[in-house]
Amino acid sequence: MVSVGSGADFFNVSGGEASGNTITAGSVGITSNFSDGLTVRDNTITGADHGIAFDRVATSSVTQNTVSNTGTGIYLSSVQNVDISGNQVSHAAVDAFYLNAYGSSGNVIHGNVFRDSATGIAVDATFAEAPLASMSLPLAPFSAYAAFQIAPPPGGGAVATTGAEGVVFGNRFINNSIPANVSPFSSVRFYNPLPEGGNTWDTYDESSEGCVDADHDGFCDSPYVIDPASGVLDQYPHVANPCAVPGSCVSNVLFLPGIEGSTLYDEAAGKTVWLSDSDATADDLRLDADGTSVNPNITASGVIASASLYGITHTVYGDLLQEMQNWQTKYNIIATSTPYDWRLGYDTLLHPVHSRVLAKEISRFRISTKRRC
Repeated sequence: MVSVGSGADFFNVSGGEASGNTITAGSVGITSNFSDGLTVRDNTITGADHGIAFDRVATSSVTQNTVSNTGTGIYLSSVQNVDISGNQVSHAAVDAFYLNAYGSSGNVIHGNVFRDSATGIAVDATFAEAPLASMSLPLAPFSAYAAFQIAPPPGGGAVATTGAEGVVFGNRFINNSIPANVSPFSSVRFYNPLPEGGNTWDTYDESSEGCVDADHDGFCDSPYVIDPASGVLDQYPHVANPCAVPGSCVSNVLFLPGIEGSTLYDEAAGKTVWLSDSDATADDLRLDADGTSVNPNITASGVIASASLYGITHTVYGDLLQEMQNWQTKYNIIATSTPYDWRLGYDTLLHPVHSRVLAKEISRFRISTKRRC
């Protein structure tokens, strides 16, 4: 346990790791300047002015840390290709997460929880030679420093949210006095394309707050203006509990009928061999000793909705198939059935040559075909 001062300080280094530490008090818990290839993970930091601080750091990661009761939880300035994920940051007096986007690029902030702080996330876009006053800069110019310099927006206009400086998605912002304070000159993007989408904002994740999810896809149907002053949007904000409305969390359905539940058809003879009133078709169903069909022209042609045998009609899967059609409209899902040649063995059945339709559906629904005992 480190109880005073900086728990770890990486200065102008390539490679290094700080993990499994408990750090209390001090100016900065874990800090790095002018470095690359760092890993900061699984640390617990409380009571510092800055919990974790990176200044001009590249190709590094900050993951699975718990930071609380700090001035700023995680502080980044002019960083490139830094991954910030799985962190729990709370009770920051200033910002739970801060990014000076000037000179930053390629950063990913995802899967974090920022809560109970003055500001959930702050994004600045101004040049600061020494953002952390307690840290000294190298006397000699940093070899990669030129890579961090960018020109201000032409004419002083706002930069489009292209995500060039960083992408913020899959995070939860909970009970912060100000959810976000974002410079209009930053190109940080607060969402990814669907299905990942944006973030969860507790000020805009329920219908009473304007977050309406009419199509039940788990995202608000309208973007969220996360910072009214800059007009920056989260295009796909998450719904707080997408399953709260009955029927709003319904999976796609692929129905496989039971043994003898698929119609078998002889393509060469142009006749149905299962189901059939004729006992003469029994020979068409025979298999060789190795489990292959004696008649190579037999295919599965459909799921049996009903069957008429000896003058009596029986409903088999007809009611279920009709209900599945209703599900597609009611729940906006894929609900389909797939016939298969139920005579064949497991490995033969899953081979695309023998059951093209079944193999295609299994691939489309990403069903595992691994055997389970």
